[in-house]
Amino acid sequence: MSAPQDTFAIKAVGLGQVWGLKGAEDDWAVCEFNDGEFDAMLLWSDEKGAKVCATGEWKVYQPAAIDLQAYVESWLPAMIEDGIHVNINFGPKSRGSVIEAGQLLAAIQAARGGRAS
Repeated sequence: MSAPQDTFAIKAVGLGQVWGLKGAEDDWAVCEFNDGEFDAMLLWSDEKGAKVCATGEWKVYQPAAIDLQAYVESWLPAMIEDGIHVNINFGPKSRGSVIEAGQLLAAIQAARGGRAS
């Protein structure tokens, strides 16, 4: 059985994008974990998952695609440096999978056949 980030990465590589919830001021939805120990960016492998979660406290956000190349080259290295995690495929019936940004980067690179870009 593959890890959630591996399944997520395979789908993201196939689509060439990931999805987040973007606010009106170009901010992105994040969750705080372990009483503020770290933040995790909410991330989905498709638009449907992001749309379902754009309710409640996140109703002010809209689903937005993020180009995978830009995410790998720019976003993930900055998130690794800042200690920000990702919560992949969070949903009404799932808490998602909270992982370190470096784990997602490694999974994406593996899904690309080991290529960094």
